[in-house]
Amino acid sequence: ATTPIYTDDDIQKYRDGSSPLTHPNTDWVEETLKPWSLQNKMNLSVNGGSEAVRYFIALGLQNQDGHFKNNPTKYNQFNLRTNIDADITENFKVSLNIAGRLEKRQYPSTGTWVNFVNILSAEPTIPARYPNGLIAAGRFSENPLLRDQVGYLNQESLPIQSTLLMTYKVPYVKGLSITGSYSYDFTNNFNKKFEKP
Repeated sequence: ATTPIYTDDDIQKYRDGSSPLTHPNTDWVEETLKPWSLQNKMNLSVNGGSEAVRYFIALGLQNQDGHFKNNPTKYNQFNLRTNIDADITENFKVSLNIAGRLEKRQYPSTGTWVNFVNILSAEPTIPARYPNGLIAAGRFSENPLLRDQVGYLNQESLPIQSTLLMTYKVPYVKGLSITGSYSYDFTNNFNKKFEKP
């Protein structure tokens, strides 16, 4: 006969939680994941002008929280779009379209996949927190509840797209027009990573 790994007394302590330090019963999903994450999105648009000049301006704001507890994951986005159409003469029209978006992302310095692996692989007999409230080391000393203390990765991205259109209706030739366009796009990226040993 083999000796069982857990005695009846061990099983009872795991079941009733009477000895959380020596016999923890950790639900890693409940301990580390939020039941929901907040996302906000706001948009404002304005349009108007005169018979010769027309404009449209749209502003947007979006932010989203992460889905881990004690995790610095955040996402913020600000966007702007402007369209201006101007009739310079009866036959000559100019349009300018500009769109820009500023994205700010913040993550822990370790990848999100590390958290998921540790949540799914950690045994329930490993404590997430000690009875005094302090956060335990977790599986391989990578408790997802400690992700906000290991460092961070900040990323910023600013893509801008612009297009200038010019249209000339050729007089005395019905239906004939000449259109020229020029586009200029660029993106600026910034990354900053900080890790604690």
